[in-house]
Amino acid sequence: MYQLVLASQSPRRKEILQNANIPLHTFSSEISENLNENMSLDDALQELSRRKASAVIEKYASLWSRPTIVLSADTVVVLDDDILGKPKDRAHAKSHLTRLSGRTHAVKTAFCLWNLDTKEVFTDCVTSKVEFKVISPEELEAYLDTDEPYDKAGAYGIQGMGRSFVSSHDNSFFNIMGLPIERVLEVLSTKDWKIS
Repeated sequence: MYQLVLASQSPRRKEILQNANIPLHTFSSEISENLNENMSLDDALQELSRRKASAVIEKYASLWSRPTIVLSADTVVVLDDDILGKPKDRAHAKSHLTRLSGRTHAVKTAFCLWNLDTKEVFTDCVTSKVEFKVISPEELEAYLDTDEPYDKAGAYGIQGMGRSFVSSHDNSFFNIMGLPIERVLEVLSTKDWKIS
């Protein structure tokens, strides 16, 4: 049996894992989140998730006495080949949401599972398509008045008030939230990495 370490301070990822009844410990990776521009986006996201796991292992592994699996992830919103990251301010959030209004975009989450016992590292990237309805100016301003858009890629949270902008999505709802838990559980099961 392994303990799971989440290399993230994301409250959404922690919530997804807790709702799946997975016990976990969280540690922040505190690294630069710049993507390698010489790679495809999926590969660059997987490489970043691996760097996040590596940083947490390097800094904290000496504290862990049990066999450990480290899970890290990174999520981006992509529209017209542009990455819409976390907005810097209200104007930036408004720009993101105005661009997304009435259009379909992709949400990509890469994750890394790093088994410290066997030294095996697994990475993958899951893509979901999300279609937005047309957002009225009043809806946009009301949403920008909340705290919700400002710590999320693409400036919206599908699990919160931002859900009202979504007319449809494919693939994993949880992937759009920040962690494709179905795929993570599938990998853990396939590799027989039991978490307790």
